[in-house]
Amino acid sequence: MNKFFLKTLIPAAALFVLLPGCVRAVRAEGGGLSLPTAGLSYALSQPDTRASVKDVEDYLTASGMIRTRKGDAAKTSDEKKQDKSAQQTKSGSAVEVPEVTEIVDTALTKKQQREADVTVSQTAILIEETAAAAGREIDDSYSKEVVAVAKAVESAPEGATTEEAVSIAKEEVVLAQRAEDAGVTVEEMRRADEEAAKAAERAKAEEELGAKRAEAEAAVAEEELCVALVSDFINIRSEPSTDSEIVGKLYANGVAKVLSEPDDFGWMKISSGEVVGYIKAEYVATGQYAHELAAEVEEYRATVNTETLRVRVAPDLDSDVITLIGMGEELNILEELAGWLKVDTPDGEGYISSDYADVDVFFPEAKSKAQEEAEIAEARRAEEEKIKAQKAQAEADRKKREAEAARTAAERERLQAEAQRAQEAADAAKASYDQAAEAAAAAGAGAGGSGKGQEVVNYACQFIGNPYVWGGSSLTNGTDCSGFTMSVYAHFGVSLPHYDASQRSCGTAVASLAEARPGDLICYNGHVGIYMGGGQIVHASNPRTGITTGNATYRPIVAIRRIFN
Repeated sequence: MNKFFLKTLIPAAALFVLLPGCVRAVRAEGGGLSLPTAGLSYALSQPDTRASVKDVEDYLTASGMIRTRKGDAAKTSDEKKQDKSAQQTKSGSAVEVPEVTEIVDTALTKKQQREADVTVSQTAILIEETAAAAGREIDDSYSKEVVAVAKAVESAPEGATTEEAVSIAKEEVVLAQRAEDAGVTVEEMRRADEEAAKAAERAKAEEELGAKRAEAEAAVAEEELCVALVSDFINIRSEPSTDSEIVGKLYANGVAKVLSEPDDFGWMKISSGEVVGYIKAEYVATGQYAHELAAEVEEYRATVNTETLRVRVAPDLDSDVITLIGMGEELNILEELAGWLKVDTPDGEGYISSDYADVDVFFPEAKSKAQEEAEIAEARRAEEEKIKAQKAQAEADRKKREAEAARTAAERERLQAEAQRAQEAADAAKASYDQAAEAAAAAGAGAGGSGKGQEVVNYACQFIGNPYVWGGSSLTNGTDCSGFTMSVYAHFGVSLPHYDASQRSCGTAVASLAEARPGDLICYNGHVGIYMGGGQIVHASNPRTGITTGNATYRPIVAIRRIFN
């Protein structure tokens, strides 16, 4: 503990002078606690009882203020004399055991209790100072109450009072003792107490709810009722005559209050819902029989008696809120629980606290002419809205189908166009191939070319239109110029290097283009192709044109090599 804070808190606090046969508490200048410092920790822990003899003796003995402890009563006279001599040497103001008893008998007054009601941090300092003065620790050697209070005041929230901390500590001590007596742990005892409290709360809630229901039933029992004994409805008229206006209808099993007994013609005045009028008594049950029938069709409803009531997902204050219900609104009760009512709302079923709703009994009531007209109008509007919604949905579905059909048609046209372009490209490639083949055949015939060389040309022309890929050697998926010639000749069992400059030394040299034959390699700087005859070559040209045919002299020829003689 901070000693500076201690000195600031209680400068020369709680000094007391022990006189023969009495104790006087003296307050030092600057303020302090008007009570004996000795045993303060226990005194604060027990504001309604007296201090512990043991704790007071511990403090006074350690301070050298007494010579004989109460626990030393069994000592011999020689031992007592030795203790007395030692104590006198230590302090000249020591007192005898009877004076300790008087200190113990000095209870805290209410005024002293109020003055002791300092903040938790201050009280913790006082308690620890008392223990330190006695040369002790706040441990199990102290009474349970002292240990509990010391721990409570040290762990209590800042700003809490000693009284609050001590109250909590006492409860914990009592709880621990009860747990020990019951042979269970403190936590088990705490849970048992919580369950008992919840059970008591549920029982109280059920009792209150039962009282509400009983009150509602008692109110109904005092009324004279009648119940409609018809298959459809009874007309309620404004006057006791069939010629009078029909003001409402009481449907089968509908319940009404009897306002007057039947007259000589069997007309009785009733009230049901918003309707007051006359019906024939022969169509209803009355008396005890009416009450029995009414009990079979009665409903319990909750009427909200607070400004805004939360409807929750579950009967628990921590559960989510479904909706809010205003003052005076009525809700059908589906189930009654301890402290909760399961109700039906426009937003779904949920739970409300029974503390904020009045429970009443309701019966099937008559409907006034205005109510029925309003219901008919509402039903008509609902039907019209339903038809309107159906038409709107049908129109939306139609537009959706049309949009899908348009997208399908567009996709079909796109695919057809792509297929047409592909076919045209294939036709053009075939025409180019046929033309190149014819030219090669004619040129080969004119130049007396070998049959093997012409086979090479014919095979190479099959791949016209396929892509150019630098470094590639696939006649179908992509190749470069030397890869093209290498792969074509590989088909005929001839191995050529995959490099145009190296292919210039393959086979035998041909002196000029005039002497070239189909199948010869036409070599350029950085390029190579296969001679078709008639001054044409077939070659993997570039990424833009791919494998194609062209004029053999489109660039300077650096070498002509014949592979098949």
